[in-house]
Amino acid sequence: SAVQDIIGKTNRLEASKNDLQKQVDDTQKRVKNEEDIIASIEQSGIKVVAEASRLREEIKVLESSAEACEDDKASKDNQILTLREEISHQEEIIAKLQREKKAAGGGRQKTEEEMTAME
Repeated sequence: SAVQDIIGKTNRLEASKNDLQKQVDDTQKRVKNEEDIIASIEQSGIKVVAEASRLREEIKVLESSAEACEDDKASKDNQILTLREEISHQEEIIAKLQREKKAAGGGRQKTEEEMTAME
């Protein structure tokens, strides 16, 4: 009968509508999940950019510190060289004074011997 046909068509249309609604709901869930993933990736990107910026600044500080250490080392090396030269000079003076002392001691002994001989 016509009423049965209409009821059948209505049931089929309702089932089709429910199926389509389920597909729409599933698609909306997938879209929401994709949007959440995109937002998470964007947040991770922001964190990576911030960390990269922080590391660049830290590298600048470390490079500056390394440069200061190299300058300090060069200064210390120069001081060491100067002190070594001074030590060498002092050693030369000591050696010269020891030779003069030895020569003076020998001369004094000779003078004492001569005085003893005169007596």
